[in-house]
Amino acid sequence: MGGRTGHRDAPARTGGGSGHGKDGGVKPGGKEAEVYPVMGEKQRSWAAGLPGAVLGVLLFLAIGAGASAAAPDKRGDAVVTVTGSVTRPNRPPFESFQDGYFAHLNLSFDRAHAFSRDDLRRLGMHRIVLRYPNWPKAIVFRGPTLGEVLAAAGATGRSVTVRALDGYGVQIPAEVAARSDVILAVEADGQRLGLGGRGPAWLVCPKGTLPDQDPDTDSGLVWAVFHIAVE
Repeated sequence: MGGRTGHRDAPARTGGGSGHGKDGGVKPGGKEAEVYPVMGEKQRSWAAGLPGAVLGVLLFLAIGAGASAAAPDKRGDAVVTVTGSVTRPNRPPFESFQDGYFAHLNLSFDRAHAFSRDDLRRLGMHRIVLRYPNWPKAIVFRGPTLGEVLAAAGATGRSVTVRALDGYGVQIPAEVAARSDVILAVEADGQRLGLGGRGPAWLVCPKGTLPDQDPDTDSGLVWAVFHIAVE
């Protein structure tokens, strides 16, 4: 998705067509995005006055909870899933019934890291303002860099394919995906990117970042992103 007028129920593919735009990697250029860190909540020392026995029980429960959380299943909260060559999986391997939409697009995987909206926001909300000739106005995007998403998943591949809900994908070399101005936006003009619009996420970057990109369109800026494959 990205410049298309409709959806295609077709197997996943990389590039081509009159949809999102042309495939390709990325060449140097573009301004560095501004960083807006997300602050965590301050922890409270509420246990200071508890009896030692109670504290011991709480510590035991906390250790047990931590052990059970070592391999969580994040499928239920996922809006974007990174699959393939990842070292920090947080959900089970592909299963055709549970992962029905991946199966619909003929996609399967052994290792995957699933991100919720909150997960993506916690990685960092960077701000970038872009305007393409086929847009009605400039848009303020916010979200983590693609590199931050890949790092959180423990990606180790040489390239990534960013894929939309209709199966359209654009392949990007790892060195390009690591750039600070390649953003996986989750907000546009202060509003969440939702399903039925351009969400759940939108891959954005300055004009000229993608090689062979049509200078008059936003080709290659994949919207409705739900999947990133690492190879």
